[in-house]
Amino acid sequence: MNNAHEPRSLGPCCVCGTPGATVLHLLNAQCPLPGKGWGCFQCDIESHGALAVVCESCAALAETSATPAGMLEDLLRFVCRGNPGSDGRMPIADLRGEHAHDQSKHPEATQTPSMTVLASDTRFGNYAEEGQGCHCSRCGQTIWEGTVALRAFAEHGDWEYRYHGTCFFGALPIYEDFYEAAWEELEELG
Repeated sequence: MNNAHEPRSLGPCCVCGTPGATVLHLLNAQCPLPGKGWGCFQCDIESHGALAVVCESCAALAETSATPAGMLEDLLRFVCRGNPGSDGRMPIADLRGEHAHDQSKHPEATQTPSMTVLASDTRFGNYAEEGQGCHCSRCGQTIWEGTVALRAFAEHGDWEYRYHGTCFFGALPIYEDFYEAAWEELEELG
């Protein structure tokens, strides 16, 4: 019989594979089984966000490491295919797409004007392809394969800024409309 004060296991840890994961981690990628991931009532996004679960030891390791933001995501070997306790795991390298909050619908969050680089944004001294190890300059989370990292390079430097569309533009529809408008403008110029 489970004690009401004991955490429930969410299945095996997505880092080390041991049973008894209790820490849930939301990823800015699409869930492999739509409707079985995380969503948000406040900004009206459906439950299509990918999840990972880890044991307390791996979560503590990620928190205490002196590495850049996103360390836990760099340690992940697997992600949940859907519901953590019942839908199994898949390799993290198979994640695709972007799923993120619409920050404009979250008044509790600091609102940054679209297309603004902040002094607190991280500069990266290396280029990284989208996928595990490619972190957003603003939120520190992974920019997953299947999306486009928005990049700003120094003209005479060896660094770059990288952003999720939602971190730099504010919301995915703005991000998508921006590119559509840019293509239309290029086509008109001919």
